[in-house]
Parts: sequence; structure tokens; C-alpha cells
Amino acid sequence: MLSLSLVGGLFALAMRRNVLVWFSVWVFCAAIYHLSMSGELARVLPGLSGLVSPIKVAHVSVHLGLLAAYLFVYRFLSVPQHFPRAARFYRGLLWCIGLLFLPMRIDALAPATAMVVNALLLVIAALALGLATARACRGDPQGWFFLLGWGVSTVVSVLRAFHYLSLAGAPPWLELLHPAADAFAALVLILAVARAARYAEREMHLARRHARTDPLTGLANRAELDSRLPECLTRQQGLGRPVSVLFCDLDHFKSINDRFGHEVGDLCLIAAAAVLRRSVRTDDLLARYGGEEFVLVLEGTPLERAARIGEKIRAEVQRSGRHVAGHEVGLTISMGIAQWRVGESAYELLRRADELLYRAKAEGRNRCAVEAGGAMVPG
Repeated sequence: MLSLSLVGGLFALAMRRNVLVWFSVWVFCAAIYHLSMSGELARVLPGLSGLVSPIKVAHVSVHLGLLAAYLFVYRFLSVPQHFPRAARFYRGLLWCIGLLFLPMRIDALAPATAMVVNALLLVIAALALGLATARACRGDPQGWFFLLGWGVSTVVSVLRAFHYLSLAGAPPWLELLHPAADAFAALVLILAVARAARYAEREMHLARRHARTDPLTGLANRAELDSRLPECLTRQQGLGRPVSVLFCDLDHFKSINDRFGHEVGDLCLIAAAAVLRRSVRTDDLLARYGGEEFVLVLEGTPLERAARIGEKIRAEVQRSGRHVAGHEVGLTISMGIAQWRVGESAYELLRRADELLYRAKAEGRNRCAVEAGGAMVPG
């Protein structure tokens, strides 16, 4: 169990999760308790018995361990999130138990204080069991993990206490089963914590991905473009390579929505995004800028090559956009194509490409307008 507490501690440092700190303290205290009661601690640290009796070490470790255990349970079952009303009562019990630990060390107050603490521990144990059962009934795996791990340990502890209260003493098999049950509970619960941490991390990554992705087309959104484009320009400036931007806009998109409905309009956006995605490299930055506008950032691509790519995209949108969802839509695209100038900001680059886009639209749409040094490419 000492090894398991060390693993939990290292896991807590790596994951930066308080729940694992309380888990490690609980397992460590449980290990010290079992070593003290078995006499192993006195053999490992012979000088310790001259300073304090193994029984006192066991008493201190078991009570500190139980406090850490129920702090761990509080986090493990996510009591504040799932049971906000019960969370206040739970915290109150923990405070009472913690404050009563000091009087328990005073011989004159120890018996009465121990009775109160034991009573509070029974109440908080019943509360934790009820909360775990409630979560398990909802189909929550954390509740089932708790009932499996904590339940086995609790059953063995109660059985051992019953033997001692009957003055019969615990049989040898039960003395061996007690630490084994605690180790089993710790193993089950740390696996549950690891599972929950992995699930939470996956959800966090998914949330971040959704925050950076346009939900309709699956392309990067404007926020992702605004974040990555300055990084791209800085990187390519260091390499001395050109960067070209294609600012694209679907032609007459409002009339498509008005004539065929927004569902067909959405399908047109998806179709155009698919053409753009097929026409570029996997490491190129492709984003839906907003509405029917798209931005394509081509790293290491000079203006002439960008113009050829733009014309290829324009022709493919015109070809594949004649019919969308069984409707004769006649979808086309216009774009402005600009090359980054050293020292120019991302905003200035996009503004120039946007001005070229408006020029293409003013000249009749379905064409690529290339900045000075290139030519207007009509459809």
C-alpha cells in the first residue's frame, strides 16, 4: 500500500488533481495503520517504539486516514456538482471531525471525543454510501466504482469490528483480509480516478476542438484563423518563404437561400468547403470566415501558384455546384488573392485580400481577382 500511495502521489503531481492528493494521504495512513498493528513498523523503525507506542501511531493514522479518505470521496463523487445541498452538510461533518482530532489527543477528553468522532464518521459513511448509490442508480460509473471498492473495504472492516466487540478477537484469515481489502479498494478507486481524468481530458480536448471548428463545415472557424494566421506569418518570415491568401465568397448566396431554403444553402456551404479541402494540402490553413466567406492560407506559396490554385477551385465549384441536393443551383465562387508583404500584419493582409474579393464581385463574379503582379482570372 505504501507503493500505491507513492504512485498516487506521483499521479497527483502529474495530473495536478487535488483528489489524488487526498487519495495518497488516505492510502499512506492506511499502510501505516496496518504496519503498526501487525508490528512490522516497530521492526522497520525500532527507535520509533521508544518515542510513541504503536497503538497511538495506529490511532492517529487511522483517524487522519479516514479524514483524508472522506475528503477524497467528496471529490471522487463530485458531491458539489451532483448534490449541492448535501455538499454543505458533508463539508460541515468534515469540519467537525477535523476540529475534534486535537481533543482526541488529550487523555482526559479522548474517550468522549472518540465517541463523538466515531458517531460523525458513521453519519458521513452513510451519507457517502447514499450519494454513491444515487449516482450508481443514474448509471454513473463513478458510483459503481465507489460501491465496489469502498464497499468491500467497509464490509471487511465492519466484520473485523464485530469480532473485536464480541471479545472473540479477529481470526487470522480476517487479519490478512483486512489490509488486502483496503489495498483492493485503493486500487479500484485509483483506476476510477484515472478513468475519470482521462474522460475529463478527452472532453476538454473535444470542447477546445469545437471552440476552434465551424460546426457546419468542419473547417477552422474565424477565431482559429485569427489565432493561427499571425503565427503562420511569423514562421514563414523566419524561413524567408512567401505566404498567399485566398479570400473566397459564394456568389448570390442570399438568393440561393431565398429560392431553395436554408437547408439547401447549408448544403452549398458544405459542398464548397469540400472542394476547398480537396484542393489544398493538409497543413494549409482553411477556415470559414463567416456566412458564405472562406479564407485559405497557403504557406510557402508564391502569388502565381496561388492564382492557379484559386482558378482550379473556382472551376471545380462551378462544375460541382450546378446541382445541389437535386436543385439546379448554379453555385459559383469569387475570390481575392493576395501575397503577404514582409512586416504586414495579418489584419492588413486579410483586408487587402478582401478588397480584391470585392473587385472580383464588381467585375461580374465567378472569377479570381489577383493583386498587382497577377491578372484578373474570369470564369
